[in-house]
Amino acid sequence: MPYTDVYALQACLDVISSDKGQELRQNLVRMSRYARKQLVHVLKCIPGEILSVDNSPSRTHDSGLCSPIIPIFTPLVQNLADHLLKKGYAVTPFTLPAVRRPRIRMIIHAHNTEEDIDSFINTLVQWTTTQGRDGIPAVVRSSVERRDRQYMKARARL
Repeated sequence: MPYTDVYALQACLDVISSDKGQELRQNLVRMSRYARKQLVHVLKCIPGEILSVDNSPSRTHDSGLCSPIIPIFTPLVQNLADHLLKKGYAVTPFTLPAVRRPRIRMIIHAHNTEEDIDSFINTLVQWTTTQGRDGIPAVVRSSVERRDRQYMKARARL
């Protein structure tokens, strides 16, 4: 291993084991909880067909753990990623076949503030308001309508 890597590892261990490291970890946990709470609260007002998060108990970790990586699901993942990139956020969309549900990931770091998180969430909400009439994107609306027509045809055959 190159000596530069050894020095870098030692510097990391110094920070991790210091009071500053403890402070950074505590802030990361606090900001991760805040981000998840704010997302869940705001997304209650937005149709799940447009934007959603996994809010299962196993994801919220009331035991004290909360992942700083929060998946945000949308069928229009590329559209959302393009919007966020224009707003200055580094985004990589994840789509099939890499994942079953298209998503972006919100990743919290130790130096994020509540204002940073609120700004990002406001940008998400802003994007949802541009997604078709009645708050339902045309792509999702047409696929829902197509599914409903197929259901009605199948039911009519019975």
